[in-house]
Amino acid sequence: MTLPPDLQRVLDGFQANSRTAAELAEHRTADQLAWRPVPAVWSIAECLDHLTRANTAYEATIREAIASSASPKRRGEIQLSWFARWFLSLVEPPPRWKVPAPLRIRPSVHPAQAREALAAFLASQDAAAGLIASGAGLDWNAIRFWSPFGPVRFTIGAGVHIMEAHERRHLLQARRVLESRGFPH
Repeated sequence: MTLPPDLQRVLDGFQANSRTAAELAEHRTADQLAWRPVPAVWSIAECLDHLTRANTAYEATIREAIASSASPKRRGEIQLSWFARWFLSLVEPPPRWKVPAPLRIRPSVHPAQAREALAAFLASQDAAAGLIASGAGLDWNAIRFWSPFGPVRFTIGAGVHIMEAHERRHLLQARRVLESRGFPH
């Protein structure tokens, strides 16, 4: 199935993030994945767990919006509102400012489970890819959803852009852990 170019670009971004996550985590030990440079900084596994939780929440909310909509047919590429562009600029790496993660998406990976963090993240990526493919014929500018983390509404097109940028932000954070002084090699 051929996707429209705008959706293909988003999917390409998710796939690039999957490759980055695999590069960061695939050949690491559980101790390396659970290692923190300082107590206040998340480990690689915690970054992946946070992304999995955030993606799962966004993906479920977007699917629900699609299911409850009149399913308008596609009328063009994703157009981001000024608010969505502004919000996206806050999520894009490198972080311009930090906001504590909502409680339900804070990571809670026990070091013994660190090896499973990559598989769970990649499964959330597959779900996001499935969402994009299943909605390829829909109007991504017309269907709106409430953010699962606050009283903000976005189009589903903005939602997938936010998810992909949020991933890049925390994968950069995970890379910085890997490159930190004292990382156990």
